[in-house]
Amino acid sequence: NLSRRLPVKINKDEINLLCVSYNQMLDRLETSFLMQRNFVSNASHEFRTPITAMRAQIEVMLMQERSNQEYIKTLDSLKNDIDNLRQLIDGLGELSKINAQNSLNDGNPVSIIDAVDEARIEVLKSNPGYQIGFVIQDYSEDMATIFVNGNHFLLKSLFKNLIDNACKFSTDKKCNVVISTTLHDTKVNIKDNGPGIDAKDLPHIFEPFYRTNDTRNVTGHGIGLSLVKRIIEIHNGKIDVKSELSKGSEFEITLPLYFT
Repeated sequence: NLSRRLPVKINKDEINLLCVSYNQMLDRLETSFLMQRNFVSNASHEFRTPITAMRAQIEVMLMQERSNQEYIKTLDSLKNDIDNLRQLIDGLGELSKINAQNSLNDGNPVSIIDAVDEARIEVLKSNPGYQIGFVIQDYSEDMATIFVNGNHFLLKSLFKNLIDNACKFSTDKKCNVVISTTLHDTKVNIKDNGPGIDAKDLPHIFEPFYRTNDTRNVTGHGIGLSLVKRIIEIHNGKIDVKSELSKGSEFEITLPLYFT
């Protein structure tokens, strides 16, 4: 029973300190167990949903003979469901590989402006209806040389994921991206106009497959934010989230600057 704990007294003798350490270990084990249980539950849902939809489409088509056009339409729909499953499996593979890394083995100077701008362009190419504001605070000629030590592809991927999410969940399909710098860090803020995230959901949004009630019907494989967090961690950065229901969310990524 992981919920049971040893009694702890006020005094600080050796036995009491051992009880405290033991209880802390049980706290960590219980948290890990709950996260694993949630992962299995959420992953099952992510796999079951497209498989159930595919089976239903096939059963309907088998009820009676259909026209060639109806068969083609159903096959196209099945192909999309299979593509979504493939993206889910690919995403799990990426998450597994990145989780195995504690740090970057071969980091290089990466222009944070280029990484964000390329991510923005790629999102717009796939979704022409999106509107993405892009601002560099206090821009000057010197800012073209703002670098972080890292992997360009991974950094672009994390910004692409966050920008795409911000537009996807915004009612007007708009988001704003702001780059700023401090003495030692660069910050990238991505703000949407979406439904916001409930306070009870905020601690869990970076767990694989976790979805809030507002996002369960939105297309996606549910592991994007987990990848984002791991990419930031191996770049020695951090991510903070501010959100208010009905007013949207803002993700702030902080990365240490690279100095030559």
